[in-house]
Order: sequence, then C-alpha cells, then structure tokens
Amino acid sequence: MIAINNRIDYLKNKVTSYSGVLGNNQASLGKEEKSASSLSSKIKSTPDGELVKLKRPQDLTEAELKELMKARDNAGTSDQQAMMDREREWFEHYYGTDPVQFDETGKMVQPRPVRDVPKQTLPIKTKDGKDLDGAIDVWIS
Repeated sequence: MIAINNRIDYLKNKVTSYSGVLGNNQASLGKEEKSASSLSSKIKSTPDGELVKLKRPQDLTEAELKELMKARDNAGTSDQQAMMDREREWFEHYYGTDPVQFDETGKMVQPRPVRDVPKQTLPIKTKDGKDLDGAIDVWIS
C-alpha cells in the first residue's frame, strides 16, 4: 500500500508541477488543456511493469506477482520491505495462513490455493472501484 500511495503522490506532484509551469492565467488555458491531455497520455502509456505496482495484491495474476518479485531485486532498500509486504498479502489472500502440512513420510505437501488465482490480467482500479484511465482523465481535467 505504501508503494501505491507513493506512486499516486508522485503523479499528483507531476500534475502540480506541470500546472505551476504553465501558470494560471487565461492566455495559457489552451496550453494547460494540451499539457493535461499529454500528461494523461504519458501516464496511460507508462509501461505495464510500472502500472502493475498500482494494483491491489488481490488483483495480481501469478505472472504479475513474479514480475514484481523480480523488480524488488532491483528496487532500492527503502522500497523492498513494502514490496515484500505486498507479496505476502498476495500469498495470504490466495493460499491462506494455515500451517504447512506434511505427509506420512514427513515431506511437506505442496500448498494449494484456497481461492482461484486470476489467470487473466485484471484492469487497474482506484480504491473506489473505478477504471484507472477514466479516473486519470477526471482527476487531470
């Protein structure tokens, strides 16, 4: 959650900095609209690997989780704990928190998901369940 909030704050700061550069007078209104449109396009064209960080752990596919785990290896030390917490949240959601089970020989039994793991990528949603693309357009305009 911290990583998502940091990314949202980063995007808000970008919008604020673009607005500050353009100014607030009427003459620059056309430029602001063009800039807001281009900023919206930039955000939407962010590589999927970056946007997947905005997803709730419950909405991640197994492939997306593995992608995030690889990204954690390249992340800074301060971000790694938050990323591991998101990974743990995914595993707890899909595999539960029951203790590991063993067979009669003492070998660990492969855990099975307690709920179905999404096979197809789900769209990124805001906290209130709205589509991210629409929310960006509303927020920027």
